[in-house]
Amino acid sequence: MVAPHGIPVDLLDRLMIIRTMPYALQEIVQILSIRSQIEGLTVEEEAFAFLGEIGVRSTLRYAVQLLTPAKVLVSTAGRKAITKEDVEEVDGLFYDAKASAKPPSSSSMEVSVVAAAAAPPRACSSPRNPDDAAGLAALLLPPAPLWSLEALTAVFTYVQTSSSSLMAAPAPAPAAPVPVVPAPV
Repeated sequence: MVAPHGIPVDLLDRLMIIRTMPYALQEIVQILSIRSQIEGLTVEEEAFAFLGEIGVRSTLRYAVQLLTPAKVLVSTAGRKAITKEDVEEVDGLFYDAKASAKPPSSSSMEVSVVAAAAAPPRACSSPRNPDDAAGLAALLLPPAPLWSLEALTAVFTYVQTSSSSLMAAPAPAPAAPVPVVPAPV
């Protein structure tokens, strides 16, 4: 016997099914506004509108999570307010859950691999300091499991430049061996 919703019927009888509706654009913008006030962020109205569109397109959670990397990007640039351009840049670095769940077509994968192989390593397409963009991507590694090709390139470039500067540094002198003294009997 096939159980509805994949749940046994005797358990389903004890549950209450609540119908939920997706948030409207205005509700998403209001939630984002409250969240940014709580976190002490200054966000321009145009950026809120764009974040709302992202929330409608993907999820509210993804739109809220974009506030943190946008804040880091703004602080590294020495500005106070998050702009639409900042949100566009961080949205380009990460995939939302819906976009990452789509299986890539083989032709798009081939084009991405060829484009990545042909392009020189770069941190980011933004006119900002590439080290700052790479540092931003490196800071955001732990909470973001889904990476775009641009974000992975940024992290790879950052690691590559960091490791080359570490290799250029002289190796520390080895410590003198500590003589072993036998314990008195």
